[in-house]
Amino acid sequence: MRINTNLNAMKAIKNSNKNVSSSGNSMKKLISGLSINKAADDAAGLAISEKMRSQIRGLNQAEQNTQDGILMLQTAEGTIEEVGNIVQRMRELSVQCANESNSGEDREKIVIELNELHEEIDRISNSTQFNEKDLLNGQTVIRIEKQYTITKGATMNDQISKIQVQRGFDFSDLDLGGLGFVSHKQGEISFEPGKNINYKVSVDNMVNQKVQPGATITINDSNGKYIKFAVKQEIDLNIATQVKMINVALKEKEIKGKEIKLQIGANSDSSQTLKVKIDSMSTESLEISKDDISNMKKEGSKGTEAATKMIDNLDDALERVNVSRGNLGAMQNRLQTASSNLNTMNENLTSIESRIRDVDVAKEIMNLSKINLITQANQAIMVQAKSQPEAVIQLLK
Repeated sequence: MRINTNLNAMKAIKNSNKNVSSSGNSMKKLISGLSINKAADDAAGLAISEKMRSQIRGLNQAEQNTQDGILMLQTAEGTIEEVGNIVQRMRELSVQCANESNSGEDREKIVIELNELHEEIDRISNSTQFNEKDLLNGQTVIRIEKQYTITKGATMNDQISKIQVQRGFDFSDLDLGGLGFVSHKQGEISFEPGKNINYKVSVDNMVNQKVQPGATITINDSNGKYIKFAVKQEIDLNIATQVKMINVALKEKEIKGKEIKLQIGANSDSSQTLKVKIDSMSTESLEISKDDISNMKKEGSKGTEAATKMIDNLDDALERVNVSRGNLGAMQNRLQTASSNLNTMNENLTSIESRIRDVDVAKEIMNLSKINLITQANQAIMVQAKSQPEAVIQLLK
């Protein structure tokens, strides 16, 4: 037996130090709740976990951005609703003003209120903000709308009048330019062959294929909406070529407003952003003119005509308000869906990251108990290994 070098004791000390280190690592995991506290614990796992943590924090902020966007749209939509209420009141006053039982003085009082409401719309448009950002007075072109106009044919100035277009008439399949009318059968009128097949045309007074003075020609789309115009002089359709009574023209109308980009994802690519468009609600954008309001003060038929024109303008403004509110409502629903999706992604990614980095407490407690038991056994062995050389020395004495 070698007594100068106690190999058993050295092995016991080595194992004891190893167990102490393992016990320290195990306790650190239990205290922190993490299975990876430094790169040495799991280099690959740490790299994956850190990348996932970056995505999780980005998703958290994107979800907050989405909620901010919803609040911004709710602010804009609520204000536009109030603009709509003002326009409704202006239309009510215009209907009142169109009644010729009102005197000039009565109409002046109506116009005073209309002017005040006109100014209030502009004030609301210029003062509505979210986080100090203007919402309803943007001057950027955010979309192009088609606008159709109906005018008399080149030779029809003295022959037709009172062109009426019902709101919502579908122009999409109607030929642009001059509309040609023919009569191939007594009492019936039609478009030139092969043209405007999705529309019906009729006349209420026709004799010997001649449209009579005072007659009304009606064009109906597939939904029953109409274009009507009155005939002042006889129009002969019993001829070889069609008669072009009215012209249809298309004009592209620029709609101005504010375009705001929202970051609704954790990354920088374009699919992670959403552009929100908010229509301008100024009286200029709504095409409500103070000059038209002022003309309503006139007595008699001139004031009535101005009031009637204002009613039509306000109907267009109300349609614009309703379309804008509808767009904002649809965008809010989209953002709610995006927010829900972000929460789902965040939950799934957090669950995966947790399995990589978080400690299994039950497993680690069991491991620590095993290490403690081994340490106790090792200490007993160390005592025994230390006592062996001493026993030999006692025998040699």
